[in-house]
Amino acid sequence: MTERYAWLALCGIEMLYVVPVLLSELVLLALRRPIARFERRLHAVSDDRFFTVFLTPTLAFVGGLAGGLSTGMIGEGRWSTVMGGLLTVYVVYVIARHQYGEATGKRPRPVTHARWWRQAAETARLLSEGPVPAGRERSALRRRAERLGVLGDRIAERVTAETWLGAFRAAPRRRQVTVVLSLVVPVVLMVWPAISHGVTRRSLPGYAGLLVLSAGAVATHGVRRLRTRRTLLALAHGLTEQSHCLLERLARTAPPRQRPLRARPAAFGLRARGGRRARGRAGPRR
Repeated sequence: MTERYAWLALCGIEMLYVVPVLLSELVLLALRRPIARFERRLHAVSDDRFFTVFLTPTLAFVGGLAGGLSTGMIGEGRWSTVMGGLLTVYVVYVIARHQYGEATGKRPRPVTHARWWRQAAETARLLSEGPVPAGRERSALRRRAERLGVLGDRIAERVTAETWLGAFRAAPRRRQVTVVLSLVVPVVLMVWPAISHGVTRRSLPGYAGLLVLSAGAVATHGVRRLRTRRTLLALAHGLTEQSHCLLERLARTAPPRQRPLRARPAAFGLRARGGRRARGRAGPRR
């Protein structure tokens, strides 16, 4: 009986991981372009406006909604009370962590490449507002624009040259453990009862379900790899395109060249002669 409960628990854990993650990866893959445009526009704003105008109000609204749902679940039954309590603790933890970051000044953007879009937006703003930059300021803007293009080329080269094994090694350790467990657990769940009780006609549907679950686990990581690859390639293309646009704007807004002042010797000569003639008419000074 204990062995059966352990088997069912592992099956439930695997399903709770594979099904939601696979569905979320498919949705993110289908909506990657609108999401990329939204992130690009959102993270082009400054940190103060991002946190004060967008993230903090959104988190307060979602936290209040989730807190109301979680507290409403408490008292509706044993399992409902447990789930409501866990959800309430999670909501309180997320809000407290966010407020701690606000108080201590540690406010990282949720997206790692936000600062690149912010640099591009700041460069474009400096070119569109105020006087035409010149001198050192112009050179600094040019270097910043060229740096974005170099970064985009590096990202594209790295993504195209990266293999599945290299992507797995570059992933965080927690992601690696999750990938391995999600692929190994269905195999263990199929081999375990086959060794203990053998394969019967009644157990064939269970094996078919585990086979589908195993295929879903493989598809989850395949879709994630595909989505990450396309997202990074789109990021590299966007940074390169933004770099070219900024360099073109710098070339169009070139400051006018100042002509050096040239002395006119004829005019100076006439002035000198006129002065000597005037002194000659006036007579010698005493």
